[in-house]
Amino acid sequence: MKVRRPMPGTRYRPELSEPEMLELLSAERVGRLGLNDEPQPYVVPTDFAFRDGAIYIHSPAKGKKSLLARRTPNVCFEVDRYNEDVTHYKSVIVRGKIMEVSDDGERREAMRLLAEKAAEEEVKRKTQLNLV
Repeated sequence: MKVRRPMPGTRYRPELSEPEMLELLSAERVGRLGLNDEPQPYVVPTDFAFRDGAIYIHSPAKGKKSLLARRTPNVCFEVDRYNEDVTHYKSVIVRGKIMEVSDDGERREAMRLLAEKAAEEEVKRKTQLNLV
């Protein structure tokens, strides 16, 4: 699934420039997807990849994220980065419509991007543990 194009009325706060927002979306691995699960919202952390203005996530066809997204496609997606004591942080919130990726080529590319991001994260983790 992917989220593309902000909804009308989406505002950007001046704390982060557009290049800073794009860098955060490109660099981070985990974001939080907010869906409508009447009467309460449903927010779930998920790995994601960002490419060409689209946020790609993976969800099983019969998973809760997929079922809620099909029912109400208006979503919110949040990504953040913060220090250990949370005195400095950055976050980006994107509102838009979520849609299933039906094109096989785009689906393969999205899965490749997700796998690539996971592999990069594993290398970072091993480097921090001095295992590389």
